[in-house]
Amino acid sequence: MNKTFRILLTFLFVISVAVSCAKLESENNYAAPTLDDGSYKLTILQTTDVHHHAQGIGPASTYTADPADGDSVQGGYERLGAYIEYTRAKATAEGNHDVLLVDSGDFFMGTVYDLTLAAQPAALNFMALMKYDAITFGNHEFDYGPGPLADAIKKARAKSGFTTPIIATNMKISAGEGDSGLRSLKNDGLIKETFIKTLPSGVKVGFIGLMGPNADSYAPMAPPTTFTHNYTALQATVNELKKNCNIVIALSHGGITDETKGDDVTLAKSVTGIDIIFSGHEHITNFATITNGTHKTRIICAGFAGQKIAKYEISFTASSGVATFDYDG
Repeated sequence: MNKTFRILLTFLFVISVAVSCAKLESENNYAAPTLDDGSYKLTILQTTDVHHHAQGIGPASTYTADPADGDSVQGGYERLGAYIEYTRAKATAEGNHDVLLVDSGDFFMGTVYDLTLAAQPAALNFMALMKYDAITFGNHEFDYGPGPLADAIKKARAKSGFTTPIIATNMKISAGEGDSGLRSLKNDGLIKETFIKTLPSGVKVGFIGLMGPNADSYAPMAPPTTFTHNYTALQATVNELKKNCNIVIALSHGGITDETKGDDVTLAKSVTGIDIIFSGHEHITNFATITNGTHKTRIICAGFAGQKIAKYEISFTASSGVATFDYDG
């Protein structure tokens, strides 16, 4: 198993070096967003509920099919990584085209690769290698409790250079010893309540990260870590991000079961101003548009087990901001 994983990492490292991609700078400042004259395109790629499917499972004849189209293959970091780098290279060649890569949780628990958690977590190694821009926790990240979760993150940071921002807006870390690991990661800035990323084009993207009420109920080992579900407080957070960002994204492990049901539908109806909710938890590939007053929130879910990468494209102009949305599902 270890040899196979090293081969996968080596292959993906070669891909990442060989294919040129735009460098995206991380920051947490709150300067007012400004755009130069011109138009910009943003492609956002989402994975969710991959559950440590590091190796692909399914027919070889469809293994190399476009993950954005979806097929019968589950997972395969090599397969997903190749598509991510292809998308980045294509955007770089076009110019004025940024790419964001996000995950909505449950990247742990599901295959034999969970055995890597004790030494060098495969999922976090992959995220470090593929330069994910932001992720959030799912309920299964807490299956061994907050202490072991923090230990796994620290090992990934030390051994594979994992520094991907983990957005956990509604996660509350206690003052007790049981939460000391997560608290130290928050103090170090790796775990964040909100995150603003300025892209090379100048577009500012604001992130929140949430554990939904249903997913929370499936995390019995999370305490003393807890999660709040206060939409009034969340609205205030989104309002602040809207002042300083061109677009606000929620990475939510909440879920959507159809276009009218699910914790993320409730989120969109309860909090206005979120432009896109990248949803996880329910393992259903879905897309919905929820209208809240005059604002429309798009909800997108890539499904589960790495069968699909959700691809969402947004066009910006300096004068009008977000112009068009296009979901490739």
